[in-house]
Amino acid sequence: MSVYFHGSFGLNRIYMSGILTALLKSPNASPEQLAVPFGYQAPFAQKYRTWLVKTGILKSSRQAELTTFGEVIWSNDPKLQNTVTKWFMHHQLTFDQENAEAWHFFVQSFLQKNRTFTKEDLQNQLAMKMMPHSDKHFRKGSPMNTRISNKLIECYTKTEALGDLGVVTIVDRHKYQFNNPKILGPWNDPATLAKSYGN
Repeated sequence: MSVYFHGSFGLNRIYMSGILTALLKSPNASPEQLAVPFGYQAPFAQKYRTWLVKTGILKSSRQAELTTFGEVIWSNDPKLQNTVTKWFMHHQLTFDQENAEAWHFFVQSFLQKNRTFTKEDLQNQLAMKMMPHSDKHFRKGSPMNTRISNKLIECYTKTEALGDLGVVTIVDRHKYQFNNPKILGPWNDPATLAKSYGN
């Protein structure tokens, strides 16, 4: 499901880079083998492989094959620390509803209408958006909406995710603010992306 592809594992560039490096070195490694150095079990590696697909770096979560954009990122920023890489990930997650529906909704719809918001505001509007998929899983007050909302907010406030982009900041314990920052990208082709790294 493109709504809950992440499970309980949020976007974490350190983990993504580690899994990507291990995967490219040992393409046939099992999820269990990939996860062991991080102290986790197979679902950890499976979810971060999916994150690498959703952010446009891997072609498939079943194969160790970079996209053409992923090849540019790997050759310029294998640790996934560069601001260009972070903006690329942001665009991949938010510009195609079919790829990551909750991220698309959050950035393209919710934030455009809510300059400041609470987690409860996000949960309630996310429920309205997602209920057509499954009333059981996405009804108002469902645990899944809470988990997805948490991952969305963490993605744009935690440093190990995309917090450095300044899209969302924490106002206090219960309130967040959309900053509408100046963005880099999106990029239409790998050559243009490469130039953004200074190549």
